[in-house]
Amino acid sequence: MRSEVKSTKNYKEHQRVIAELSITDIIHVVDYVNLLSLFLNRNNETLDNKDTILEPLNKVIERLRTDENCRHNDCDSDLYKSDLPQYDYVCSSCDENF
Repeated sequence: MRSEVKSTKNYKEHQRVIAELSITDIIHVVDYVNLLSLFLNRNNETLDNKDTILEPLNKVIERLRTDENCRHNDCDSDLYKSDLPQYDYVCSSCDENF
């Protein structure tokens, strides 16, 4: 018989806060970091760990990316699994849900 692990108050708060982070938020952060990195010299040590730092976020993006494309105003961007229960998809470019 397995004993059930009781969740701490801090763990429950951690889960609640993380649940408020959307795929659109994650995509915008990754895009912003990648854009900023273009302004640095390629030999700048600030870029040394960029890929490692972004790796967990990129994994989330890939796991939530779908084969569908946005149909809103000819956007045609990738659609992601929605973070809203009433929708299947969300577009990070036009912030539209489908």
